[in-house]
Amino acid sequence: MPSFTDKAGQVWRLDLNITTIKRVKSLTDVDLLSDDYADTLVDLGRDVVKLVDVLFAIVKPQTESAGITDEQFGEGLAGDVINDATDAFIGALIEFFPSEKKRRAFRVIWEKTQKAIDAGEQELITVIESEQMEQMNQATVDKMKEQLWDIVGGSVSGAKSTN
Repeated sequence: MPSFTDKAGQVWRLDLNITTIKRVKSLTDVDLLSDDYADTLVDLGRDVVKLVDVLFAIVKPQTESAGITDEQFGEGLAGDVINDATDAFIGALIEFFPSEKKRRAFRVIWEKTQKAIDAGEQELITVIESEQMEQMNQATVDKMKEQLWDIVGGSVSGAKSTN
């Protein structure tokens, strides 16, 4: 069963079943079985707060038995923990589907998505670390300095002309 560990070291098991999916829908209005599940997953990827709400709804019985509130749960999720929780969530969702062919298809989609994300992040790092980015940053700074001097210089010369 997919799980993740929060910042406090608490392990959360993501057991998806019909009852859990109904609870998620009831507490968050997120329908994990909607026909637009791809859009739902994209939305959750863009909205970390909503994703954490969904995760909380999934583990709610565990939080209740541990005496952990929604806020306390959220405080345990940041940085790599959110990434690990997302992976566990997708893994749980994949395991939920009854058809092995569908599970296999979703695994391939998720692997390819992860590769695309990794490639995009690496490209972003490459661009940020590039000489061109440094030149663009310097050009922006130079332009801002020029605009600032135009403003300051204009008010200074204006002040001199009135003296």
